[in-house]
Amino acid sequence: MALDNLDVERVDIRYLYNMLKADGLKQTVTGTSQPQITQQSLKAFKFPLPPLEEQRRIAAILDAADAIRAKRRRSIKLLDDFLRATFLDMFGDPVSNPKGWAIKTVGDCIQENLIYSLQDGNHGEAHPKSAEFTKSGIPFIAASDISSGKINYDTCNYLTAERASALRIGFGKENDVLLSHKGSIGFSAIVGNEYDFLMLTPQVTYYRLNPNFLMPTYLKHYFMMPYFQTILKQFSKQSTRAYIGITRQKVLPIVIPDVK
Repeated sequence: MALDNLDVERVDIRYLYNMLKADGLKQTVTGTSQPQITQQSLKAFKFPLPPLEEQRRIAAILDAADAIRAKRRRSIKLLDDFLRATFLDMFGDPVSNPKGWAIKTVGDCIQENLIYSLQDGNHGEAHPKSAEFTKSGIPFIAASDISSGKINYDTCNYLTAERASALRIGFGKENDVLLSHKGSIGFSAIVGNEYDFLMLTPQVTYYRLNPNFLMPTYLKHYFMMPYFQTILKQFSKQSTRAYIGITRQKVLPIVIPDVK
């Protein structure tokens, strides 16, 4: 749908575009079964209208921010590609396993003490209620709080130290490798030293490693490899919803290179 007869002496087109985008077109979309934007609903769209020069200044700032975000996305992709290539160069393709590394299930790794433990967060009645969330304290990490190989502490909920300490399981500690296994599957990160500990939701599992056999950085990147991501997708399809519980995770394969 085109905008006809826009008074360019009063409205900057880039400013209007950014206002529509910032609103997410929520004001202009009508209908539920077949959402659509009509000319009538578009005409009813309300937005601030500062002087034209101010509109242009705001539009330029927002366009620059968009460009920075796009550049950041490209940089992240390039970094991911570089890390993937470096991983393949160091450890070989997990599919063909040209270096002949041992392949063990997660369960085998636990039995042989390569992995000390793995655990997700509290389920059911033990799960903290939304009314208990705070703006600071102990991070409460969901699958949506893990992206680009990192934990996003800006998006996560928090619990008071008292509430977190009262929970039974799901205490993530420094150097634990996290893997999201419910809803958004396959995101991975390493717990840093920003907090003494953090809490996991039932969407995320921590892998606590024996560093004499498995390094956190290796396992995180292994989890992020297309080979392993494909396996996760196959496992998740065996459930009525996107979910790979602790029991099924113990069947997942891990290529174990020489730690040296």
